[in-house]
Amino acid sequence: MLFGTDEAISSYLPYYKIEAIVRKQDLMRYDDRLTVTCNLIDGYELLNGFIEKHLPDKFYLDGKTRLSLRDKIFREVIANMLIHREYMNPIPTTLVIYKDKLVTNNANKPFAYEKIASQLCSYPKNPHIATMFAQMGFAE
Repeated sequence: MLFGTDEAISSYLPYYKIEAIVRKQDLMRYDDRLTVTCNLIDGYELLNGFIEKHLPDKFYLDGKTRLSLRDKIFREVIANMLIHREYMNPIPTTLVIYKDKLVTNNANKPFAYEKIASQLCSYPKNPHIATMFAQMGFAE
């Protein structure tokens, strides 16, 4: 999934895809769409490019340094979408940009089928992907 060719990934997981959609004018269909079926490294870059294309980067100054809040926020959103996906589930991951909001949907299998308790611990779903993304600077 991280470094594989498109052919290898589609033969192992034929249903794997990530849909990025813009619905600002045409709410029933879409204004722009990106379907990602490549490896996760290339997919991360494609999704970041899609976000840069469709979301504004408002000016923000931290002291004397200009920061891109859009890049900081969506770096984490996209990394989390890719790291925490349940890849054996055929439901596609989606990222939909509307006029006033952005909605993501990710296939997931909960760790436990219980009521949420007050003592919740994290369960690493794809630790190898998370480690590689952290080493590459895509995630914390």
